[in-house]
Amino acid sequence: MTTSNFNNVKLVKGTYTVTIATISDEENLTKSLILITPPKAPAEQEVGGDSNTTKIIDLLMKAEKRITFDGYLVKDIASGDSSDTPQDKKADLKHIFFDGGVITMTYEGETFSVNSDKLSIKRVPTEGLTNEEGIGEFLIKMTVVRGED
Repeated sequence: MTTSNFNNVKLVKGTYTVTIATISDEENLTKSLILITPPKAPAEQEVGGDSNTTKIIDLLMKAEKRITFDGYLVKDIASGDSSDTPQDKKADLKHIFFDGGVITMTYEGETFSVNSDKLSIKRVPTEGLTNEEGIGEFLIKMTVVRGED
């Protein structure tokens, strides 16, 4: 498996830096909408007629930007990582997740602050992805929310 086609995600927190070779990523943008459908007076109601028009209040100030990505912890994927082996990168990623507060993330060439509420690490001992000690690479699924502390 070559990593040149990946859209790498880089996570930095304190002295820990981990680059994840992503295989898929998804941006989930959510904003708060308030829907109000005023009632019709009984005299205005028709059997089989249309309902009232719903009024929408767009609270754009309450937008949430989540990014979920799947990828691998791969040896020698990027210079600057705090560890080299997938096993050590796994430990570094757990430190980043559990340290709390914001994480600096580089994604699609942009660097911004995120926090993570979900991390899944799955051992995938796949041929071609194992290092010389036979430790399989780790498949990562992580969800982050863009924002500030």
